[in-house]
Amino acid sequence: APLPELRRTNFFWELHIEQGPVLVDRGLPAAAVSAVRGHVRYPGALCQGEAGHSGAVPRHLRRDPALAVAELLHELDTLWGRALQEGADLVLTAGQLWIDPASATATRIPDAVRFSLDLRSAQPAVLAELAALLPRRAAEIGARRGVRFDLGQAVRAAPVLLDEAARAAIEAALPEPVTLASGAGHDAAEFVRRGTPAAMVFIRNRNGSHNPAEAMEMEDFLAGLAAMQQAIRAAG
Repeated sequence: APLPELRRTNFFWELHIEQGPVLVDRGLPAAAVSAVRGHVRYPGALCQGEAGHSGAVPRHLRRDPALAVAELLHELDTLWGRALQEGADLVLTAGQLWIDPASATATRIPDAVRFSLDLRSAQPAVLAELAALLPRRAAEIGARRGVRFDLGQAVRAAPVLLDEAARAAIEAALPEPVTLASGAGHDAAEFVRRGTPAAMVFIRNRNGSHNPAEAMEMEDFLAGLAAMQQAIRAAG
């Protein structure tokens, strides 16, 4: 919406399917939302090594970018698990792994692997720490394996905190109190970025989103709607 219209909005309320499996896993119909996660993305990362015959190059002489990327992803997964144990909010995805099909064969060590990384958190410090650590770990792995990492240009968006009083009112009105962070971007975040407070309710849904199999029960929708209505009345 144009900025003048947003400025005339006192508060923005958003009801949305979760788009993830957490509420299904917990057996809960709806949740309050605390924040929309920010991200640090590397859409064009590259690991450059040296091609070779798979049967002729011994391990200590290889410069294998596939194994180097695998090691980096394993380290990130280990860091992710440790961060969750320490109470951090974090999700991490390598959505693209690509070796040029024109030269890739089952008997060739690849010369390059292109990949992407998507780091998301509702906590700015977690994103900053991981974004600072990633190039160092990549450089260490690269030096040890004789390859070169180029993570490329990072794309960043800061986390957005939703209205705390509204979140608490929504949570109190739910059949069972629960709060989640949103991993996907939403309209509510854009209102907050432009100075309008906002709140969200997540509705349980199956099979993810943006696909024909996504499904939501009307009973869950009504439970989330009732919690939002009660919070709106409490806000006056």
